[in-house]
Amino acid sequence: NDVFRAEFAARQRALRARMAEVFARSASALGVEPSIPHADVAAMAFFMADGFLLDRIIDPDLDDGLYATMCEVFLRGIVSMAKGT
Repeated sequence: NDVFRAEFAARQRALRARMAEVFARSASALGVEPSIPHADVAAMAFFMADGFLLDRIIDPDLDDGLYATMCEVFLRGIVSMAKGT
């Protein structure tokens, strides 16, 4: 359904934009400037969440702690790649 897809895409873009603002504020508070645009960081974070949630549907025994670990590794990697660090 093209109408639903377009509406859903618009909502996803808006949600990612808000998340990009959160990442921007967090980076500023940490005194770092990621080498990757905040919007891209937000998109990648959403893609990881989507993949994890899909795998949880497929394999309910998947450890929930893996998601938190994945996010920590991802964000530490972003910080380590930041300009000026």
